[in-house]
Amino acid sequence: MTVTPHAWTRVKAIFDAAVVVDSKRRTACVAELCGADEILRQQVEAMLAAHDQADTFLDAPAAAIIDRQASDLIGRTAGSYRIVAWIGAGGMGEVYRAHDTKLDRPVALKLLPPRVADDAERLRRFHAEARAASSLNHPNILVIHDFGALDTRPYIVSELIEGDTLRHRLDRGAVPVREAVGITMQIASALAAAHERGIAHRDIKPENVMVRTDGYVKVLDFGLAKLVDGQPDEGTSFGTQPGLILGTPHYMSPEQAEGKQVDERSDLFSLGVMLYELATGTRPFSGDTNLGVLSSILRDTPRPLAQINPALPPDLQRIVSRCLAKERQRRYQSAGDLRRDLDELEQVLRSEQLSVPAIPAPRTRVEDSKPAIDSLAVLPFTNAAADPDAEYLSDGITESLINRLSQIPSLRVLPRSTAFRSTRSTRCASSSSPRWTNASTCRRSPRRAGAFSASRPTR
Repeated sequence: MTVTPHAWTRVKAIFDAAVVVDSKRRTACVAELCGADEILRQQVEAMLAAHDQADTFLDAPAAAIIDRQASDLIGRTAGSYRIVAWIGAGGMGEVYRAHDTKLDRPVALKLLPPRVADDAERLRRFHAEARAASSLNHPNILVIHDFGALDTRPYIVSELIEGDTLRHRLDRGAVPVREAVGITMQIASALAAAHERGIAHRDIKPENVMVRTDGYVKVLDFGLAKLVDGQPDEGTSFGTQPGLILGTPHYMSPEQAEGKQVDERSDLFSLGVMLYELATGTRPFSGDTNLGVLSSILRDTPRPLAQINPALPPDLQRIVSRCLAKERQRRYQSAGDLRRDLDELEQVLRSEQLSVPAIPAPRTRVEDSKPAIDSLAVLPFTNAAADPDAEYLSDGITESLINRLSQIPSLRVLPRSTAFRSTRSTRCASSSSPRWTNASTCRRSPRRAGAFSASRPTR
């Protein structure tokens, strides 16, 4: 079992930054760099402890320290679930792939942070939150199968999602606008179902959203933010402890950033941040530190979407701006309202795509309404200047064209004798041409053998 390259890169980067800091300030430095990611902090601190003990740093031993924390659990059984492999870790705990021996199916087993088990009241709330989350029967919400404890450490068993987190999708850059709207619609549907049951997520972010291989979205960790961050249990209300800052800084609502009471509209602010990031590939609020990010959320107006990508529809800006309103009263008042606006925008985007005219294919000779030319006759040229000395020129040009065109394999050229004979008969019988008005006879020209020519008028 090995640590994923992405997780190892984060651990190594934070270790490199903290190892050069004075030991008295190192704990605060690690806490600042790791933020709310408890597992990441534990991994970094384990590496720092190993470094201090050996007074040297080697990549392989440090990796082994991290690896051992997960590998010690591989093969163990928690209830009827046999732990098979480590999947990942985050602020909410460690996630393992497990096998349900009763129903013979793969599942995901999430072990919550050890500090949850140290508090009996928090453990009681964990059971209540697990029951509440398992009651959310919605296709866009992760299905909870069971909960229990392994060595007094609580765990939740859920369906196993084959796919990537939305964070991994965003690592590849901005998402096409229709896809971004579709993903946000599914998340809004999940939030609407949870809010109706009095459950706020409190930590909506790309890491807590899975996108299956078929494009279906699953929202993770409903109700767990309140549990892990020590929220008091207030039944079905959305109350929080005043002065306590919760969530992930970049996706916090202003009231979360100030430690104020939160409700379902805080989740909608976080979803607006995600929609902005999906459409542009950048976050609306930024800062060099967590405190700087929180200050930006409270103070700054995000850069308009059109400045980042002029092709984005104006209605998307309207939706994002309403989600990111600083005052809760100016935001969407329910996830259902947001979903309806997203649905209307998605329909407009679909109709615009369908109404784009197809680029016409180049016309070919076969497509032309006129029939293809497969034979022709070259008629004699007329000496419009009526200059007797230039008469030979009209015959010569005609003969030259016939010879050239006859070399084309797919073209039949009337013989010179046939074409000239037909033309002489027509000209002799007609008085419409000024040149032949006084003509009385048609004869073979004595100037060149084999060449037909109309005679000049006799005097």
